[in-house]
Amino acid sequence: MDINNVAELSVDFKEFIELKKKKILLNPIGTLPRYSQQNIDLGLPIAIMDYQYDLIKNYRQEKSTNINQYQNCDLKQNQVQKTNFLPNKCIYPENFSNKDNIYKQVYYDLVVKYGYYVQQGSKYGCDFVLYENDPDTCHSSFLLNIIDPHKKQILTVRDLVLWQRVSNKVNKKAVIAILIEKDPEFNFTTQNKEQKSNREIEIKYFCLDSYINDLKIIK
Repeated sequence: MDINNVAELSVDFKEFIELKKKKILLNPIGTLPRYSQQNIDLGLPIAIMDYQYDLIKNYRQEKSTNINQYQNCDLKQNQVQKTNFLPNKCIYPENFSNKDNIYKQVYYDLVVKYGYYVQQGSKYGCDFVLYENDPDTCHSSFLLNIIDPHKKQILTVRDLVLWQRVSNKVNKKAVIAILIEKDPEFNFTTQNKEQKSNREIEIKYFCLDSYINDLKIIK
């Protein structure tokens, strides 16, 4: 799994604005024609990351359903259906996330459950950067690193010191997300493969600066 996988390229700027209102931040990667010598403000196309794709599919399905409910004309319905498959979208199915994609699970939890604005964090050497409010109006608050249970990662003192020093240097707090697999109750009638696939994932957050393990309190 790679956090940098792109699931789709889009030039739908209206969708970009609407998703931002829902705290889903997409990634413009194109150069602005009038300001081609800078790379701070970027434009179309817009990259939709692999870990974001499920939330965006849900948004599109809900929007399409709502539109169809209020439009009885067959012609208008056909136009709506076509807009979902315009050639302004370039899809990369080989990058689509698996069900056990840890980045997708943590991203969903941060956006839907806790209400953060979340960006990819390679700029700071972490997995995600968390904003409490619109990134256009405030700085980020947390640098988050994810511990993957499938890779059996081992946290060292060096890792903790490095993450905390980087976060303190940029006036942010370092947070660790740990995914814990809950073992289901053993059932003789089910196979081991089915039991493994049905394991629930619980996400725990720990702040290195304040030693608080509840994001709601940290926020």
